[in-house]
Amino acid sequence: MRTLTRFETRVVPGQLRHAQRIIPHLAPYVYGKSRVLDFGNGSGAIAHVLAKESSAFVAGVDVAQNSLFDIPAIAYDGQRLPFRDNTFDVVYAVFVLHHCRDVDMVISECSRVSTSHIILIEDVWTNWWNRFWMYCFHILFDLFMVVLTVFTSATWKSDFRYRFKDDVDWLLCFKRFGLTVLKAEDLVLYDGYPVRHRIYVLEKNIRIPLQNAIQ
Repeated sequence: MRTLTRFETRVVPGQLRHAQRIIPHLAPYVYGKSRVLDFGNGSGAIAHVLAKESSAFVAGVDVAQNSLFDIPAIAYDGQRLPFRDNTFDVVYAVFVLHHCRDVDMVISECSRVSTSHIILIEDVWTNWWNRFWMYCFHILFDLFMVVLTVFTSATWKSDFRYRFKDDVDWLLCFKRFGLTVLKAEDLVLYDGYPVRHRIYVLEKNIRIPLQNAIQ
């Protein structure tokens, strides 16, 4: 693990608390010595806590290398994941897909490298008020990342464009790729938080090639 700046050390406790809220929703799908991929590793807090509280092998992948923890994070070009087919038992992405320029490509790649489960946690809008708060929150978060870039060695990749979907759009997207939805339900991670969080637990059935899925 690299030496953290003073600013980064102040961020770590909050990242760990956030990870502790996420882990209970991932842990039921991580068995024994599972191979798990954190797509959009970010600070690495979720992968760090999951590895610490299980016997799973957890790796991270991201377009920017901003890990604050001792989890191997592999560089990703935003197109094809640098892994062979069926490398991991479980692939999860937590508040990541709305940043991706090509969501279909990401889901196709997550399916390709997984043997079974893909777990997605995303902000999902239901009305204009909910969507307004989603944009406000994520703009503030990206501004915070700008600050991290100035004061630390963090790399900021966002372009302030977000690909949020509603529940119906997500379900149609999963169907195109032959993914079975085992769970689709709201999450309450913070009391009173105005943005709707939703978890999708998907099971790999048949993988439809990307060019066929989006026709």
